[in-house]
Amino acid sequence: MADSPKQAEAAQALFSAIADYRGGPLLSSLKDYNEFQEKYKKEIRTVSRKVITPGVSLNDIEKFLIKDNDWFLSSINIANKLLDVTKTLSRKTYNKIKPKGIDLFYVRGDSNVFGSIDKLWKYTNNAVKKSNLLEGKNSLVFNNINKWSPADIYLASRKAQRLLKQASSGQNFKFQLGSGTTLTSIKNFQDFSVLNIFIKEMIDDGDLVPLSLKKSPDQKKTIIKTINYVEGDVAKALKSQKIGYHGYVFSKTKDVFSSKDVYIKFTNKGNIMLQFRDKGSSGESKGKAPTYSYQGIITGGTKALDGGLAGKSIGDVLGEVNSSAGTIFSLTNQKAVIDKAVRISEEMDKNMEDAIDNKICDKVFEFVNNYSPQSFSTKLKLFKTLYEHKNFADLNSDNLKVRARAQFIFGKYLGGSMIEIFENNKTKANEMVTNMILYAGSRAKSSSPHWKASDISSF
Repeated sequence: MADSPKQAEAAQALFSAIADYRGGPLLSSLKDYNEFQEKYKKEIRTVSRKVITPGVSLNDIEKFLIKDNDWFLSSINIANKLLDVTKTLSRKTYNKIKPKGIDLFYVRGDSNVFGSIDKLWKYTNNAVKKSNLLEGKNSLVFNNINKWSPADIYLASRKAQRLLKQASSGQNFKFQLGSGTTLTSIKNFQDFSVLNIFIKEMIDDGDLVPLSLKKSPDQKKTIIKTINYVEGDVAKALKSQKIGYHGYVFSKTKDVFSSKDVYIKFTNKGNIMLQFRDKGSSGESKGKAPTYSYQGIITGGTKALDGGLAGKSIGDVLGEVNSSAGTIFSLTNQKAVIDKAVRISEEMDKNMEDAIDNKICDKVFEFVNNYSPQSFSTKLKLFKTLYEHKNFADLNSDNLKVRARAQFIFGKYLGGSMIEIFENNKTKANEMVTNMILYAGSRAKSSSPHWKASDISSF
């Protein structure tokens, strides 16, 4: 799921169900949940049978909305906007919502819809992995269901519930696609194009709406947009944001040792960049060994852009365009580089010259001189400066010093390797960077059709 709290997701299911039951918008003049609860006490009870949110009770929702009034306002705004946009985005859904009474189910984390879709995603993802292995394909796979579909709640008819449950359980079923092809078995889902068409046509039929949520407390700025649903919707967003490769930041300051991270510019919007960094844990507080994990995360904006990609997905996405980039950033190679960086950092305490006598340190030296504001006459001078720099030497334990130096070495090596790949082929760089942003935001070509409710500034 997305980064919205589970109580907010459940609240949205509840509020949207009440709008459905009423067949009209909720009062937008209500100031807080206490007023809402007083106004819609009867409706809250009545719709409860169609609001399925395992693990989140009505009491949980109410406590949350009383505490966070912005999410309360957002829940009203999105429920009303959803009712309004279904007139044009999915008239068949609107025709189910508009009459008084409630036909659709509003679910979060249930077994019939969420559970079934999770099973279909896993089956398809494994089928694509197998095809890549046996047939030498390079099709995108998803290491996380949220990158395929970030839906936080679903609107679903009884038909959708039944169909999804039948398809995911391996039962025989029958669903005719617009193309004339008839789906009859889970075995039909051998790639994401089939699964995505299946989801899209259920949306078209008014039986399913996957909805991703971002907080939108300002009624005037609330918007619902489509992702991979209306033709050209993603391309339009890419064009408006000028998504592509816009250069890099190897060091944000004149002191290359002030940061272990590397940034890729992907839009012309100010400081919004894709930051590549270690997201592991030092383990110090829990007395455990440190962990390391490489990730890219969109930073620099509050609402405009969001998402990230980590570990194996970095190599998978880059590998769609450039197989050698895919190999360099494969999870196997990332781990090998990280392990080597840790050993280098440990050996720096014993013999500096021996420790840095390797290809990783050669490349870090090259990248620092080529991509940072600083330059060093020799590799030995660079790594002695690293070793003695206050950001590393002043840490209060040897373990933290080893970890910090290792983070710098593998962070600048992997980040510099990415910059080198992009700078050597800027045409492919545009495609690779675009694909990373699409994957990070669950907008890849293979991602599921869904709707996103958010503030207008959201990507």
